[in-house]
Amino acid sequence: MTAFLLAVSLLSLLIALAFIWPLWRPPKYDGTGQSAVTDDDWQMLAQQRAHGELNEAQASALRQDLARRMAEEEKIAPAPAPSASGRRAPVLLGMALCLTLTLSAAAYAYLGRFDMVNGVQPDSPMQADDMVHKLAARLAANPDDKAGWAMLAHSYYVLGNYDAAVEAFARIEPSLDEDPNLLAEYGMALVMAPSGHQPHPPLAILQRAIAHNPDDSALHVFLAQTLMEAKDTARALAHLDKARQLEAADPERLRFIDSMSEAARAQAAHRSEQVQP
Repeated sequence: MTAFLLAVSLLSLLIALAFIWPLWRPPKYDGTGQSAVTDDDWQMLAQQRAHGELNEAQASALRQDLARRMAEEEKIAPAPAPSASGRRAPVLLGMALCLTLTLSAAAYAYLGRFDMVNGVQPDSPMQADDMVHKLAARLAANPDDKAGWAMLAHSYYVLGNYDAAVEAFARIEPSLDEDPNLLAEYGMALVMAPSGHQPHPPLAILQRAIAHNPDDSALHVFLAQTLMEAKDTARALAHLDKARQLEAADPERLRFIDSMSEAARAQAAHRSEQVQP
């Protein structure tokens, strides 16, 4: 059975390379189809805060929501524009599938045995929640499984259940420096958790995360958001300037960062007006 699996894997790889090679270089997407809604939201927020239409708590809640939306949008890759190679893709992939199935059947006839097959069908996306619940139940019986808690916390984060992610990450917080990506997820989950429950200070976690990944623009933005909530506008603007340098090639993200910087400056101006006698 092992020989059969190796043979099918090799055949699949060779066939995939042969048929996908013409589609290897899709046209670049210029990003002009993206909406500027986030930019408009930040500009409106800055104006409303500067004019006193929103208090600090309301403005902080809106900034948190916009930061969450940015983090979610960064996970979505833009779809390439249709092209001639894209129109040929179904035909070429169909031919590759037929050839793969034919050769796999021939290889199995020569190498395989049906009585040795003991596989499990992959889970569908609809079963993701059920898998997470099972993992949580297993960890309840084995609470010292750090790898299990890391997997559960990451799963909650990806599913957008930030409150549950925070609880899971908090259990393994001392070991998160071993995986900077998980440490960054914990910091961002602390900021985005709807309940506001924070077992650890978000600022401290984000600072630890950015020490590992100083060129992560999202971390700079989340740090700026956290510092703005703490009314540390100068440091917030410094992190936004760094994020702007890192995203210099992306006009849409630059507009977002500039809008956030404008909101920070409006916050600083409003505070200065309050301090003046």
